[in-house]
Amino acid sequence: PLRQAIVDDLKRRKGLDYAPTDVVVGNGAKQCVYQGVLAVCGPGDGVIVPAPFWPSYPEMVALAGADPIILETNAKDGFLITPEALRQTLESNPHSKLLILCNPSNPTGGVH
Repeated sequence: PLRQAIVDDLKRRKGLDYAPTDVVVGNGAKQCVYQGVLAVCGPGDGVIVPAPFWPSYPEMVALAGADPIILETNAKDGFLITPEALRQTLESNPHSKLLILCNPSNPTGGVH
């Protein structure tokens, strides 16, 4: 019933069509992010974490046995990931399997 209610709400408010099986319900963003990392990554995998980041992200990655790869951003770019920086990070870390993209960014508020 909860997932169906979410589907109905998304249809009514945003005109989006989803099936209840497309909806994941968690008790908060950190739980959902952590479960996503656990589902996708394991030892030897890399997870790209744009900086600045919520402090839990690298720890979630490490708990999954994966390697956090910090992608530095800067104020002049509004703390957003540039295509060049992402390309360089991916090329330097071919074992990358996941990018944690918080949008809008917490803590900077930057919107990709």
